[in-house]
Amino acid sequence: MLTRNTMEWSDLVQREGFCELLEGMMKNDDGMVGQYYLSLKEIAEKHGIDEQAFVLFFVALCELMGGFQVYFPKKSKLENTIKKHLIFSEFDGQNYADLARKYRISEDVARKYIREVGSTMKALRNDVAPLISKDK
Repeated sequence: MLTRNTMEWSDLVQREGFCELLEGMMKNDDGMVGQYYLSLKEIAEKHGIDEQAFVLFFVALCELMGGFQVYFPKKSKLENTIKKHLIFSEFDGQNYADLARKYRISEDVARKYIREVGSTMKALRNDVAPLISKDK
């Protein structure tokens, strides 16, 4: 975070040459911050995200997560979790075979995923319901 006597990040990213200066600093950083910055910037460019918007996002991410050790799942784990929830959301009470075909899994796996997500959703409802109850 910048001090009160300095410009805001949103002003700095608009200065000519600032983004290039920051990228040069990150390339010379031998720590994880530099590696994360460059990897995320490459992804942002691939998806057409404006350089100034990316810098502001990266600064916000540092401000939000700075100092924390965070676990990020592998992409395959994230994809599998999403698949489980999609299968659960499309389940109509009897379409195990259709879902198994659609997602290229066995019916037993489809049943397992539906059971797992159903249990998670039930536990979540049980944990959250008392918090939002009007009686409390």
